[in-house]
Amino acid sequence: MKRFVILVFILISFLGEAQEQKGVETITIPNTEESYELFLPSSYEKRAELPVIFVFDPYGNGTLGISHFLKDAENFGYVIVATNNTSNGKYVENFEIASRMMTHALSNYKLNESRIYTAGFSGGSRLASAIAVLTKKVRGVIACGSAFSQNPQEKPTFESFQYIGVVGDKDMNYLEFKDAETWLDKFNMKNSLIVFDGGHQWPPSEAMHQAFVWLERELNDSKTKENLNKELKLYADNLLAEDNLVEAYNYYYLTEKEWTKDDAMITVLSQLKADKNYKTELKNYNKAIIKERQLRIKLIDKFNADLGNVNLKFWQKQIEKLKVLQSSEKLHEQHMVTRVLNQIGVMAIEKGFVLQQQNNFEALLSTSEIGLVLQPKNANHLYMKALALANLNSIDDAKTIVVESLIDGTFNHNRLKTSSLYRRLENKLLEDERYLEWLNSNNH
Repeated sequence: MKRFVILVFILISFLGEAQEQKGVETITIPNTEESYELFLPSSYEKRAELPVIFVFDPYGNGTLGISHFLKDAENFGYVIVATNNTSNGKYVENFEIASRMMTHALSNYKLNESRIYTAGFSGGSRLASAIAVLTKKVRGVIACGSAFSQNPQEKPTFESFQYIGVVGDKDMNYLEFKDAETWLDKFNMKNSLIVFDGGHQWPPSEAMHQAFVWLERELNDSKTKENLNKELKLYADNLLAEDNLVEAYNYYYLTEKEWTKDDAMITVLSQLKADKNYKTELKNYNKAIIKERQLRIKLIDKFNADLGNVNLKFWQKQIEKLKVLQSSEKLHEQHMVTRVLNQIGVMAIEKGFVLQQQNNFEALLSTSEIGLVLQPKNANHLYMKALALANLNSIDDAKTIVVESLIDGTFNHNRLKTSSLYRRLENKLLEDERYLEWLNSNNH
């Protein structure tokens, strides 16, 4: 199969860990230092070719990435391949890594090349979508936590693949998926949106199961589809039981569109639409969405204007107001505020990585200070502030941040020692009594 040449824009996400998974094997790609995790279902030897899902974790944690697919992969008969090497910030390298992994797997295992799927979380999700758009070889995408690449050439238009978005209702990228849904409908692309109770994270098992159901129902006979539709309806029933009326209605509606004229489903939709509580919740939801869009424009513009000359009073006041709103009695307002606050934190980290590469330490100091207003003990923000100060010749201030962050457990010493910040501060640290005392007490 021809090489995949892909460009990708990837957002920051959180690093997770997973235990070794039963039935998962680590495969090394010859003549490289790259590897991937491989799961073959029990049906692998019995069938000529099986569908395959290529999985991209944003930090190259293939063990974590593959863990979310195993149960359904066994039940539905999918091979899962999860890279250990793509990660946020590698851009062009991620293409080449993905290409080598996919080419190796397709060449060495009995995989159905007409049923290739990609999936990922956060930056890995953007990569998964970009691969589908650019290669024209992918039948479907399970996009978790982030929607499309920022590169217009990697945004789907008239592609034929199926798109399944999965996002938490408190994820800062929630609006991305609502906009993606509108965009895909414009081009009549098959798409589904699964919303779960959570933030920016790999989806829980119930939501991931729904993604598999949407993949499967595209391929099966009408009787099997009816059974799969019942599983889709069950997810909507659960949303309704949790009083998440807006998301329940949306999922009922999405399922009913694919159903073969089920009168009971139509009745549920009609009753819910007429329900007074639903009408009130929908009104609150729409107000929260409008407010969120306004806040994001305001804060993103202000964030960019503050680079190198931060107005901390503005951010302190704005974040304080938002945190007060988090205690709102209106659920959708709570979720909206959580998404906006998370967006501020991610902007600071994401922009900080770019500024580090550009050696723009004055701007890096600004972004880190904004992040610390929101999250005073966040290791990323503290590291970036210390790095900026060290490179702006405020060595003692940088050293103080490092020592205090080690003492209170915010920094990991082993990771710190591999960083450019440590190399810049090493001599000063080795002269610092508190640092030496901490070293001795922690047996370093």
